[in-house]
Amino acid sequence: MEIWDTAGSERYRSIIPIYYRNTHVVVIVYDITSRQSFDNIEYWHEQISKTEPNCIKIIIGNKKDLDFDRKVSTREAQHLASNMNCLFFEVSCMTNENISLFLDTLVDVIIKKKLQSII
Repeated sequence: MEIWDTAGSERYRSIIPIYYRNTHVVVIVYDITSRQSFDNIEYWHEQISKTEPNCIKIIIGNKKDLDFDRKVSTREAQHLASNMNCLFFEVSCMTNENISLFLDTLVDVIIKKKLQSII
């Protein structure tokens, strides 16, 4: 398994598709305390879907530990993920909340996807 972090930086947008070409799973991460970060999900979902329409997409809301400063509700994010046919998690990289659940699911998804390509 290879994990690439493109950080979604504006100046690298033109080369980012190189990183997710031929991938099985793409994880789109946003900051729950940043509305702008959340609003970028649709752009990235669209870009990824153009290049890799069959890859599995996972949306992650990070910084769950900063719930008091939340700008995006869990319900809103779940709704968006559902509409985009994506898996959804909220995590905290600071406290490790839900990180194991996410990683276990990620590995399961990759294994299932790989097995489907063999069968």
